[in-house]
Amino acid sequence: MHQSACEANLDPDRLSFTHAVEVLDTACYVFALVPREQIPRLQKHLLTDLREPSTLLPPRRLRFYPRVIKRAYSPFHRKRPGQQGFTLKKQRSLLKNPL
Repeated sequence: MHQSACEANLDPDRLSFTHAVEVLDTACYVFALVPREQIPRLQKHLLTDLREPSTLLPPRRLRFYPRVIKRAYSPFHRKRPGQQGFTLKKQRSLLKNPL
């Protein structure tokens, strides 16, 4: 696909992947049946079939935002700022002051 797009000065993203799979599927049978001397001619024909005008995709827009890493989902609620850590309650002394 890249070689075919470069020969026609096209962006490789404009070529349809599903169309390329269909073209290659039929080309495998043809390449198996023809004599060796006809293979270079068939390769050129294959490259032109990949960039058939009716199957070209529209130009892609440029992406301006980088991809970000999604946060892992947790079934637990997130701690709020006041909930960080824990405190122990003071225990009363079991011995009372004698006086």
